[in-house]
Amino acid sequence: IDGADYVEDADIVIMALGFSPEALPTLWNEPDLPVSRWGTILTDYSTGKTGMDGVYAVGDIV
Repeated sequence: IDGADYVEDADIVIMALGFSPEALPTLWNEPDLPVSRWGTILTDYSTGKTGMDGVYAVGDIV
C-alpha cells in the first residue's frame, strides 16, 4: 500500500518461529503476563494488547 510504511519504536522484538510455548512468564521473568491454559499469551483479539501496559503479542504465541 503506497505510503503505508512506518517505523514503530520497541524495546524488544521476538521473531515468531512457530515453536510451542514454554512457561513464558517464568522464562521472561514477567509473572503478571497473562497466559492461557495452553501457554499462549492472552490478548485483545482486535489490538494484540495483553493485560500488561505497553505489551502486545501477535502470531503463533496468542
